[in-house]
Amino acid sequence: MTRNWPHARATLDQLEGAAAAFKQGATPVGSVEFMRQAMMVTGIKVPAALNYPKRLQKWLHRDIKACRKGDLPAEGEWFVKPAVSTKAFRGGVYGMEEVKQIDRLTTENYNAPPTELAARSDVELLRNLPNDFPVWYAPPVSWQSEWRFYVHRGMIKGAARYDKGLDSAPAPERNTVARMVSDLAFDAPIAYALDVGILENGETALVTMNDAWALGFYPGTLAPESYLDMLRDRWIQLIQPGHVSLF
Repeated sequence: MTRNWPHARATLDQLEGAAAAFKQGATPVGSVEFMRQAMMVTGIKVPAALNYPKRLQKWLHRDIKACRKGDLPAEGEWFVKPAVSTKAFRGGVYGMEEVKQIDRLTTENYNAPPTELAARSDVELLRNLPNDFPVWYAPPVSWQSEWRFYVHRGMIKGAARYDKGLDSAPAPERNTVARMVSDLAFDAPIAYALDVGILENGETALVTMNDAWALGFYPGTLAPESYLDMLRDRWIQLIQPGHVSLF
């Protein structure tokens, strides 16, 4: 709307009729579910989750490993997140005893309060995944602050803090983030975001990397037009690999 480009709202059910327009460059903008449906009707394979690219693993400053869900440690608390499907469950710290136990919440405790059901929904999603489902896991760490850096064509376009920690917490070193961007110069998508934080020991570390095809927008970080350019460039790159947008 800020550029007076033609636009229209659409439901998931209406996306099938927009396939031809998508192939010609019309840019879908919406939730992860919305974008996955748009890719499906357009015949685009959903890109693999970026998470922790090899070129950035030196910036993790913590021991993150990949494994199958069935091979997670048998006990203790661990940070676990999906390695392939970003919406399979929410990444976070899970107690392995609870993840691996037989679920009795809906059988023995079917009258449990809705709040309890909601609190355990991600545990249940993780528990119900097949044992060969790929995940990342790591010992839990504490972050002083966490920020999102928007990157377009190799340049940092904006940044915003998204955690709810102390206002006095330090921000990531921008030079360090710039070095991360430089490390990705030859094989990154045209647009993406780096979530970067400050660990308890003061190190600037990568939290995760996010593709721009369904990237959340934090108001005040960059102009809405710049955000739209990121989404549009990434979509055109998906339908026309190698293409560079003029916007």
